[in-house]
Amino acid sequence: MQGIFKQILEATEGRHASGVLYAGAVGILLSNIIPTPAEALFYHTEKKLRNKWDNDEITAEKYWQKTASAYYLYKPVWWGIVISAMYFTKGDVKTKAKIGLIMVTAGAVVGIIYKNYTKDIQDIRREVLTSMEPKKNITGPTKPAKVGQYRSVLRKGNVLKFVA
Repeated sequence: MQGIFKQILEATEGRHASGVLYAGAVGILLSNIIPTPAEALFYHTEKKLRNKWDNDEITAEKYWQKTASAYYLYKPVWWGIVISAMYFTKGDVKTKAKIGLIMVTAGAVVGIIYKNYTKDIQDIRREVLTSMEPKKNITGPTKPAKVGQYRSVLRKGNVLKFVA
């Protein structure tokens, strides 16, 4: 990996130094705009941690520690994988750029699909909760539930299950 830093240093001393600087700045900008699988993984992790926190399985301190760790860890790991794939790919600059572009594009597709999937599930749950919630108090297998107490709805095929 020292070869990466050596190549960057050599490029910044050449006649294209300002181009390298601008390319790096554009790369940083795009890395914050383009959805990645790391973001999808972060949102999934955050949702699971929030559910554990809501159910008192973890403390608020643990929730925030794990959420912050995921936020600051997943995205750099993703971009490290992209850079490593480009570095270890045999061939010229065009081949390496194609590999990087393919990985970034595939990552963006995964990120967008997960984002839209999550939004769709949230819309379905919101719609079901407002339209089909039982209008009377019921007793579940573990504890009684009152009208308006449901936190989420699980959907498997055509079966809806209200979870208190």
